[in-house]
Amino acid sequence: MGVRKNQNSLTAAEKARFVAAVKKMKADSALPHGYNKYVSMHLIAFNNAPDDNPAHSGPAFFPWHRYFLLKFEDDLKAADQLLGGDGSLTLLPTPGHTPGSLSMLVRQPGATPLLMVGDLTYDAYLMQDGNLPGLGETAQVRQSTRAVNALRGRYPDLAVLPAHDPAAGTRLSASSWGRKPLTATAG
Repeated sequence: MGVRKNQNSLTAAEKARFVAAVKKMKADSALPHGYNKYVSMHLIAFNNAPDDNPAHSGPAFFPWHRYFLLKFEDDLKAADQLLGGDGSLTLLPTPGHTPGSLSMLVRQPGATPLLMVGDLTYDAYLMQDGNLPGLGETAQVRQSTRAVNALRGRYPDLAVLPAHDPAAGTRLSASSWGRKPLTATAG
């Protein structure tokens, strides 16, 4: 399960991007990523009789809201992409080695997805096997390692690139990124 960044720690640019995406959802309320459908869904779930209200009365509260937020986040990303965000770079919290550590997921159509994990591990194969590097806060490293390995399930060709892994360059060269010529744009 992913962890969302606390709104209190958003930069001014991130806040502006978030607000712009929500406003885009609101402006496009008739489209599939529209904001009003979430208001309606929540209102319907909230206004049902207590016995008919699994979203707010009973054990379904957390899973219902978790699913609701996941769908909202997907539509928020769609609105952000319509505003020019391409969705190709995603920062993922991977604390453990140091508090607040982030990994960067890089996705482009037709390219191998890359995950730059920094110092979370020094060996991608150890991480794949669930072995911890022995540095940092063990419970957080374990949780972050599980999250990275879950991404491997979602992206079977994911190239995990730790900062200090001697084999990272080889994995990058073997990926579609290593086989693409680098091009410069005229400025």
